[in-house]
Amino acid sequence: MEWLLKAKVYIFDFDGTIINNEDAHLQAWVEALKIFHREANPSLIQQYFGRNAVEIASQFIQDKKQAEECAKIKEQIYDKLWRRMSSPVPCVEELIAKLKNSGKSIAIASSSTYEMIVEVLQYFDLLHLFDVIVGIDNVHNPKPHPELLLSILNKLDIPPSQAIYIGDSPIDVLTACNAGVHSIYLNIYERGRIQEKLNCSPDLAIRSLCELLNFLKDI
Repeated sequence: MEWLLKAKVYIFDFDGTIINNEDAHLQAWVEALKIFHREANPSLIQQYFGRNAVEIASQFIQDKKQAEECAKIKEQIYDKLWRRMSSPVPCVEELIAKLKNSGKSIAIASSSTYEMIVEVLQYFDLLHLFDVIVGIDNVHNPKPHPELLLSILNKLDIPPSQAIYIGDSPIDVLTACNAGVHSIYLNIYERGRIQEKLNCSPDLAIRSLCELLNFLKDI
């Protein structure tokens, strides 16, 4: 596990990785899709998490304009839900503090917009923990394209081999593979065995950030 220690930057996904907001997103999607007369099981919606909102809507709505409108409505509903249905993921502050004390840079690469990421981090008093934040509106290509990660590495002047991406979705692992960075799969939501869904595997699979924190304390 020498790569864990040699990494110069730890990049985190946001939704579900830094902030426990899975239920808020799921409820917002169910309500938005109902407006367009689409019934979707939350577990089915969950399979597409990690992609941007329009791509998720397009899985259920074929018409492009309607999918874009559904995505907008979903975000409006989510904005009314997240404050009472979200919380920081356990151990996130302690983990990041340990990494920063070890000289690591800390970043976020997310399919959420930059404005939303900053608003949520400010609400939970977490914004000061991050050196670089890149949202979906800061790049041209969404996950699993590597642009989100590569833009962070360019800002920090760090090679992919010295970067780690932590995310809770198989799409995050694929994004890391495409960028040539190490990946840690945070399998909180038990979406199934990642090896069955992707042609690449994470360098490490964990069940919580607390597990990663304890692991780092032991090496």
